[in-house]
Amino acid sequence: MNRRLIALVARRFLPPGALALFAAALALAMFIPWAPSAEQGADQLVPEVSAGLARAGVLLTALAVILPWFCARAAWCVGQWRQGDGDWLGTARLSRGGVALAHLCGAGLALAVALLPFAFAAELRAGDAAPRLRWLADSAVRPVVLLTESDRVQVVAPVPRGGDVLRARFVIAAPGNGGPQARLRCDIARSGARNASVEVLVTSNDALEVQLAGGVGPLELGFQRVGPGAAVVLESSRLQWFESKPARWKGGLALFLEAWLAGGVVCALALGLAAWTSAGTAFLAAFSPLCCAWLSDSLPIAWPGVGLRGALALCSDGLGAGWPALLTWTFVAIVCALAAALPALQRDLWRREV
Repeated sequence: MNRRLIALVARRFLPPGALALFAAALALAMFIPWAPSAEQGADQLVPEVSAGLARAGVLLTALAVILPWFCARAAWCVGQWRQGDGDWLGTARLSRGGVALAHLCGAGLALAVALLPFAFAAELRAGDAAPRLRWLADSAVRPVVLLTESDRVQVVAPVPRGGDVLRARFVIAAPGNGGPQARLRCDIARSGARNASVEVLVTSNDALEVQLAGGVGPLELGFQRVGPGAAVVLESSRLQWFESKPARWKGGLALFLEAWLAGGVVCALALGLAAWTSAGTAFLAAFSPLCCAWLSDSLPIAWPGVGLRGALALCSDGLGAGWPALLTWTFVAIVCALAAALPALQRDLWRREV
């Protein structure tokens, strides 16, 4: 890999005009009242939620400014190749695919440099309120539907490493015989730990929270309604595992990585597609995966932008984001490899070759 070429590409992605634009966006993000409690006379939110909204708002400001610029710049790189850069790049010791990969590495380096100030600014806006919980994993279980007081559903959930808090998020399915609410009880059993029970009143989208108290092996959960109330179901048939009292830097770094991976996919697609289509078409097509991730709830976690959307949602709830999934890293690597191969196959970009 040619480090000089990577540095040159990174400088091209961050000209003085772009740096001024990013600085203006950063200054704006530092003064916008992201949480309603920041407005005079508004109801005060829980400090963790208010801090999470500030983090998410600063990062969204960064993405709204940085991603369009980097996407356009990536497509413009291919235009430069056609206007003359391809003449001397085609004679380089690097292969055509190596040149395209060096451009992607330079874009990734510049993207990290552009996002870092916003990541630090997000923590400054959040103040001293650190997330109480940080997401670790989801456990898929069979559907939990409680229609009457006699219904009881037993599920078994494996405990991920580091998980010490479990949240089961229930929603109202039907009014039932007690109005639009229901009291739920969860009986908890685990090998090596004392049995316990917790209750929660479900009114809209409330979560039943379980604190683990030692033990080994999977967790056995028994759900049932207490008294009259509405029919409830476990949303998306999923349980969420969290780490309690996490280090503050973990959530901020995870959010930064999700944004960096999403931006990397956009740049890679713009670069690869611009070799075969117009720059405008490549610009619009590069954003289509992120748009799909934002509009659809059924896409896999590996899809670009799905992890970022989930991390921002957790952040807005006052929770810490988890590390990007291994499938996300793998998919991004595959997209970058394909994006490097597309310009290499377009011989019109490389007029002089050895």
